[in-house]
Amino acid sequence: MNDPIDELLSTSRGPDDGRLRQEILRRSTAVLRRRRRLKQLALAGSLPACFLAGMVTMRWFAPPPQQQVVYVQAAPRPEILPEPKKEPVMPPSAVAVENKALDSPDRRAELYRQAAELYFKEGDYASWVRCKDNALSEAKKDDLQVSPDDDFLTIALKKERQKKENQDARGVD
Repeated sequence: MNDPIDELLSTSRGPDDGRLRQEILRRSTAVLRRRRRLKQLALAGSLPACFLAGMVTMRWFAPPPQQQVVYVQAAPRPEILPEPKKEPVMPPSAVAVENKALDSPDRRAELYRQAAELYFKEGDYASWVRCKDNALSEAKKDDLQVSPDDDFLTIALKKERQKKENQDARGVD
């Protein structure tokens, strides 16, 4: 009984080929030598890499260099006294100028005009009209004439004053 599988499973010695064995031995020893040299080179290369890594680590964790502190004594300066501070001059308020006009018998008309201008700048138009009217009440007869420098309110108030004086003059006759 000849089974074809038995033939395949049996070890048969083929022709002794010494050249094939020599070629396989040569190739395998070359691969083994190459692998051994690579391992040696890797080991030799890892030593400088570890050294370099250690140097870098020491540089990162090294304490900062001590700074040298030098004390220098300055030459004594002559003492210079600062100039006394001047209080900023605030322009008087409109109320203050109006009160000053009430207390001043000589310059009432002029002070009322100044107070009126200040009230106008502040936007207090009722006080502006009141001060303009008071300035005309305290003004001389020559100041009641309409001039080109007058604003619209002053012109209206002056004309009203002139009408009032004319009516008073007619009523007195």
